[in-house]
Amino acid sequence: MLNDTCIRIKCREGIKWQTDPGRVFTDEYFDAYDIYFSLYSWAHVSETQHLYKWIEEMKIVDQYTIDIFIDGDHDTLENEPFTSFLPRLSTQMFPEHYLNQTQEADGVTPDILDESWNTFATNCLGTGPFELGSYNEGIDTTLTIFEDCWLTDSSVDKTNMNSDERFGDFSNGVNSLRIRIIPDLYTRLLEFEIGKIDLVELGTFMDKRDAYLANPDYTIQEEVTSAFNFLGYNMREDRDHIGNPNPAPGDESITVGLAIRKAISYAIDRVEINDVVHRGDYSIADHPIYQKMGIWCNPNIIRYNHDL
Repeated sequence: MLNDTCIRIKCREGIKWQTDPGRVFTDEYFDAYDIYFSLYSWAHVSETQHLYKWIEEMKIVDQYTIDIFIDGDHDTLENEPFTSFLPRLSTQMFPEHYLNQTQEADGVTPDILDESWNTFATNCLGTGPFELGSYNEGIDTTLTIFEDCWLTDSSVDKTNMNSDERFGDFSNGVNSLRIRIIPDLYTRLLEFEIGKIDLVELGTFMDKRDAYLANPDYTIQEEVTSAFNFLGYNMREDRDHIGNPNPAPGDESITVGLAIRKAISYAIDRVEINDVVHRGDYSIADHPIYQKMGIWCNPNIIRYNHDL
């Protein structure tokens, strides 16, 4: 963050794009032009343009550096911060070299009617360890290993990426993945249990969870999502107790309302709530933002562990 309304993004170098279906672009690398093109496309030609109105301007500093200027309120003269810009940046990146072959009359806006966009819709390409092998609508998708991927390229700096834990080291010889499309939930679960598919989302079959946990042939996987349940207090001063702004007896450094809110927070047993309502599967959070935000969650946050 250069300031409250400007973020500078530096691209990791050596990240190679997969080859396009026509095999015209064979040695293209991800850079700042891809970021500019992708965010411009989201903001100007997508069906979710409203999610990117906070982008005031973008400037490419060099091939691997881009500055994004933020304005959360266009009704004021100065640029205003926008709290949700970080998760909005976590979006799909597009290959500028492939999708920006033609532009509209302004010479800037990409022509989404160009044949490359139609091809990309069913033959997409990216920078990940697997590339599209085949796609049969309503049946399956086959992915094959991308030999020139950054993950297996020893020349790419992987500092702080924790790549082996996140993606594996491919020492087990996996070179392809087949994703089958099975609309019927019961058929999907049946084929999983007889071994025809390797991975299934439990979804409405949470009653299977305990049986799978007890069976060494199964592994339950989970992730931290961008969602959480929270308890909130109405702190209006006309709330006689919980919003009382007067100094608290015995500790005038806090208000009566804060003392009561603290007491309630310590009285609530979140562990028991988790066990009863969520089968113990949820994580106990102390931050007012998603745990998915990682390093942005202050490690020294005040914690209200159950303590009557």
